[in-house]
Amino acid sequence: MKGLCFAKPYFLYRLLDMKDTKSPLTVLILEDNPGDAELLRHELRNSSFDVLERLVVSKADYAANLGRDIDVIVADFVLPQFNALEALEILKATGLDIPFIIVSGQIGEEVAVLALKRGATDYVMKDGLGRLGPAIHQALESKRLRALKELAEKTLREKDLCLQAVFDQTFGFIAMLHPDGVLIDVNRSLLALSGFRREEVLGRLFWEEVWWGGCQEIQASIKADFFNALQGAIIRRETPYFTSKGDRRVMDCSMKPIRNAQGEIVLILAEGRDITRLRETDKAAQDKEKCKPFSFNVLKEAFISMDAVGRVLEWNVAAEEVFGWSRAEMLGQGLAETVIPPQYWEVFREALRQMVASGEGPLHNTSFEVALLRRDGREVPVEVVLWSVRDAGSPVFHAFLHETLDRKEARDVQRETHLRLEQALADLKAAQQQIIQQERLRALGQMASGIAHDFNNALSPILGFSDLLLIRPEVIADRAKARSYLRTINTSAKDAAKVVGRLREFYRHREDSEILLPVALNPLIEQAVTLTRPRWQDEARARGANIEVVTDLRQIPLVPGNESELREVLVNLIFNAVDAMPSGGKMSIRTRLEADPASGPGKSPASQESSGGNGRAPRAEGIDPEASFVPYPRIVLEFSDTGVGMPEEVRRRCFEPFFSTKGEQGTGLGLSVVHGITRRHSGSIELRSQVGQGTTLSLRLPVLKPGVSAEPVAVASPVPRHLRVLVVEDEPDIRELLSEYLKQDGHHVETAANGREGLTLFHAGRFDLILTDRAMPEMSGDQFAVLVKQWAPNKPIILLTGFGDLMKATNEKAAGVDLVLSKPAGLPELRQAISRVMGLAAK
Repeated sequence: MKGLCFAKPYFLYRLLDMKDTKSPLTVLILEDNPGDAELLRHELRNSSFDVLERLVVSKADYAANLGRDIDVIVADFVLPQFNALEALEILKATGLDIPFIIVSGQIGEEVAVLALKRGATDYVMKDGLGRLGPAIHQALESKRLRALKELAEKTLREKDLCLQAVFDQTFGFIAMLHPDGVLIDVNRSLLALSGFRREEVLGRLFWEEVWWGGCQEIQASIKADFFNALQGAIIRRETPYFTSKGDRRVMDCSMKPIRNAQGEIVLILAEGRDITRLRETDKAAQDKEKCKPFSFNVLKEAFISMDAVGRVLEWNVAAEEVFGWSRAEMLGQGLAETVIPPQYWEVFREALRQMVASGEGPLHNTSFEVALLRRDGREVPVEVVLWSVRDAGSPVFHAFLHETLDRKEARDVQRETHLRLEQALADLKAAQQQIIQQERLRALGQMASGIAHDFNNALSPILGFSDLLLIRPEVIADRAKARSYLRTINTSAKDAAKVVGRLREFYRHREDSEILLPVALNPLIEQAVTLTRPRWQDEARARGANIEVVTDLRQIPLVPGNESELREVLVNLIFNAVDAMPSGGKMSIRTRLEADPASGPGKSPASQESSGGNGRAPRAEGIDPEASFVPYPRIVLEFSDTGVGMPEEVRRRCFEPFFSTKGEQGTGLGLSVVHGITRRHSGSIELRSQVGQGTTLSLRLPVLKPGVSAEPVAVASPVPRHLRVLVVEDEPDIRELLSEYLKQDGHHVETAANGREGLTLFHAGRFDLILTDRAMPEMSGDQFAVLVKQWAPNKPIILLTGFGDLMKATNEKAAGVDLVLSKPAGLPELRQAISRVMGLAAK
């Protein structure tokens, strides 16, 4: 197919906050059939895009037209000189991020999945071109989100670098403490002054650190301060500390709790500064304070005094306001380490040396302008008047500082900057949420091939045994065989529903309260072997291989579990073993009871050994939610094959999702699914394998707790009175099935094929209960329910939908609906739902 070009992608205008969102989009079309090309033009003209088209056929023209002005590529799969997969490789070599959409009338599911893995954005069938416009919208939105992600990641990296620089370059001491008291990080200032190396202090309890010199009194007070901070208090104290050379010094130290968004304390921040010189000069400073003829604090101008080496002797209230440092913090500190920018350090020190030596200098007895540093690192321009006096032979320098930048203007600028930063952080958080959702959708796309594989496995017995019943109607006369076929069809259909349900694992966590049933493992193994027989026997023989399956199933108790998920584990392990024996071999499946190693052999409780054995699992709806399992004995399930085995690298990674050694034929999901289900059943997996010597995989599962009943838990019984029920469903087969379910319990049923027809029947009759589908033409189930509730607010309404699990997982509420029931729903689930809503209606 040939190409269209959409100039200046509209998502770029949105990303850069520009106003022109209607610039034409350039689409490159690869199509050799003129008729199909015209259909594409027609569809694009009907879309919401202003389109510039560029049509190419040959590989050379395609390569020549690739450039940054191309916004979307729309390609037929088969072209005279090359195909869409080759076009994808050429695009990948350019490094350009251009959405690539395949439009074909012949592409199959496997080829489509392969193209998506190779980098295609989407594919549209030629008989469904109405989806082309939405596909282009989605592709452009995905590209915009990738750009946002790159910007967000760059911003986060720069922020991390800035924070690390601030952390390490500040002259104050900073230590980060875990809530258990362990020191997890410390800045360079504390390491430099104390003389200890980072590896000597990290990982130790803060009150046991080396700089406390082993003094128990100091350690006890620091420990008490830490636990007070852990309760939410802000602690500040002066405390002695020791350097690596044993020198005793004094630290002004504080501890502050740091909380997360939920208000939980996740970190204790310890800050401090060395005040040894300040304490040494305290007495002299106090004496000078007594002799002052007036208080410098009454001055409106900032006033600073310093000694011959640049240490602060006086710092008034106005200086505190200008620079942000308190008088107590600055006394005894050097100006060069606090307010003077690094680029002026040498100039300052040289001028100070000249004034001390000769009493003269370029800054002495004069005024000058300079930019100094506030505590927050911001520069503030000041005009300085500097002079000196002699104090006992030593010069003391005094300075008045006048802030030349209007303070109110500075505060307004700071406030505006703060608001803009808050907005930028909010935008960044929104972008991150979009990126996270996009990543979830990408992972779901990668799962598509594996889900299709498992779903087809579940459909095979349904199609096969139903075909047998249709082709050979005489089988129905054999009640035992017909019942066996129907049981297999029913089991496989439930497994197919579970396969679809696995998609929920991408958007919700498994609930701890989900019910586990008593399961007899041995019959489940026999069933899995029978269900997979076409794969390990018929398909293997067709390719000239012979696979022997041997079972050694000992007497074992029941396990608490999900029968469908455990069957999925067994089927995956059988298929894995078959794949590992391409030339044939032997597969062995064994079960046994493993006693507690501490109790010795043969000491398993008799009640455990006889609680299920090899019999069928009891027909229980569930086990008591308080039921648990015991650590021992445990059931051991072993799968062994005589296949090719695994090298070390494969053994280490075989349980990782999407890791596969089968190339394009593998999804890398089989063993990761086995691992996940086993973990959810509180089990463990052990794998032993060597190249050329086969593989043995052992699963250990818990058994039911002694005394836990395997009897059926009471379920909601049908409503004791016959109800008049209105069923609104646009699918005829589902409508008939629901009607038969309800008539089975003696209810009177009327049906409607859509919401408008349902409203007509509702107003014409009296109904006790309404069941409605959600996705219907003309009027959705949500709209229908809202209209019914306007007339009858207390009328019970059940919403049946294939999106039920998703709605529950995302806490989506449907207006006007009393209960959401997920499809497919069997008669027991329908009875429970009716019993529940009618009970609520009675209240």
